[in-house]
Amino acid sequence: FRSGMSFVPVRGTNVLFSVWDTRVRDFEAFVNATGYDATGGEDSYDFSGNLGKHGATWRNPGFVQGPTNPVCGVSWDDAKAFCAWLTHRERAEGKLKPNQEYRLPTDVEWSVAVGLDEPIGDSPARKDSKIKGVYPWGTQWPPPNGAGNYADLTARREYPDLIFIDGYDDGFPDTSPVGSFAPNNYGLYDMSGNVWQWCEDFYNGSHGARVVRGGSFIESGRSILLSSERSFGSHDERASHTGFRCVLMLGTSVLNASVAHDSAVQEQSSLAREISIDKAVLNNARQLAAGADQFFLENGVSVARLEQIVGPDKYVKLLNRVANESYPAAYTQGVTITISGVEGVRTITYAP
Repeated sequence: FRSGMSFVPVRGTNVLFSVWDTRVRDFEAFVNATGYDATGGEDSYDFSGNLGKHGATWRNPGFVQGPTNPVCGVSWDDAKAFCAWLTHRERAEGKLKPNQEYRLPTDVEWSVAVGLDEPIGDSPARKDSKIKGVYPWGTQWPPPNGAGNYADLTARREYPDLIFIDGYDDGFPDTSPVGSFAPNNYGLYDMSGNVWQWCEDFYNGSHGARVVRGGSFIESGRSILLSSERSFGSHDERASHTGFRCVLMLGTSVLNASVAHDSAVQEQSSLAREISIDKAVLNNARQLAAGADQFFLENGVSVARLEQIVGPDKYVKLLNRVANESYPAAYTQGVTITISGVEGVRTITYAP
């Protein structure tokens, strides 16, 4: 996706997660391309922190939004329409196969991505807030500095009647640009706070309201910020504290695979070869992260040959992603990569 959406694998799921919530500029591209009307009926906060209808829209939710802030004031229906548009667009451009699509995460997938081990089969409602004392940042309360964007001292100055986390100040009264806080172990940002995130599921498992997860910039409650906390809303409900994040279904299992959709690296089916790169080369390649001692592609091509094939910029990107054990390139076809590092050996195969 040319506007810069990035996706990473989450071990234990069969999808790739967007590293951050869908941003204003992503949603704006959708609206501009389709003429979709995502306005009307939005609930927003007044200066007393009361939620109600004050004429807000996703373009103007009652506070200043930049292009990299998470879009908010969008319904479950709006989020699904965005995913359908992006799927259609990338299939038409040849970036997705017919059995690949963007959608919202399921409640189970979201739980895995936030680090929870929950029983399989229960409805979201039955699992709501059942795991006590576990938060996306750990087990301590209040959250440590930099944990995320919650109701804090800065928000209290804008909303004088707001209940806030005593002693906590993240510096943002409303939403914050995505990536403002540290990611979790999967490289996902804002899995807690900023905006609630729509999920695919019905809250009760079969009908009615849809699930939202993660809390928002307006939340301060010890229970509402639990990793296992669920809230819910009607499919057509729009609120200024609610947005969404996409996942990408590749059509085949990516369990335990470290691949991702990255439009910066194009398909290179000729790269069915093997390359050995020692630790010294990796360490000299733009200060690559520690933890990956070497990686191999199939059949013995030299480092210079790899750089010649993909170009110097894409070559550095590929090395960086492998060395960081983040994501090499879902669209580099015919590639097998083995990463040997401090966490053991991981092998990824992407067949043409």
